[in-house]
Amino acid sequence: MLSFGFSRLNEAVPLNAAEKRNAFGGPMAKGIRDISFHDFFKNNIPFSNNRYQHREVSAKFLLLDYSNKISDTKKAFLDRFVLDFKNKEIKSSQIIVDRVSGILDRMNKIFIKKDPLLKTQGMVVLYFLLYRNLSDQGWFNKLSRKAFLDFEQLRLKNRKMAEIDLAKANFSLLEFDRYSSQGTNDGPSIRYRSEIINEYLKNYPSNINKFYETYD
Repeated sequence: MLSFGFSRLNEAVPLNAAEKRNAFGGPMAKGIRDISFHDFFKNNIPFSNNRYQHREVSAKFLLLDYSNKISDTKKAFLDRFVLDFKNKEIKSSQIIVDRVSGILDRMNKIFIKKDPLLKTQGMVVLYFLLYRNLSDQGWFNKLSRKAFLDFEQLRLKNRKMAEIDLAKANFSLLEFDRYSSQGTNDGPSIRYRSEIINEYLKNYPSNINKFYETYD
């Protein structure tokens, strides 16, 4: 850990948010490290951990689970989350870590090795929220990789339709794409995209098929 930090300093490369957060210490900083070593990150996530990207995502998972609501996952919120736990007992953070680890156990069984569906942090967070809320949904059996692939194909087809005739494209999917390319750490953005993907997957596959028929 120390050699990594000194190496970065010697190279005159400024530390990023995840690297600075790791230096805060405390039980939640440790929890973030522990989650980042989960098999889900080792097996399924296609992007590297060269600059603690896995720890950045891990911090978002833990914050969202702790908040028990959709909240901002910006740097300031993640930093405060870790700092607030510095003086708390380890067991208080371990409960959250264990809960998130259990969610990732389920996700690890669905996604494939270096899954292209997980190429962006924004989508990874949305999938996590879907699985976190499994116990509150009556349609959790519809959460499958095929369903996620179909949703991505629908988004692609909708974008192509918008280029041809904007009036025929689905506005909510266009908004999903817009929010996915900007402000992905904003609470309202996460909430909106979560609502959209929830709605489509809840009615899967009939809802997906209906839109395909519209475009044909």
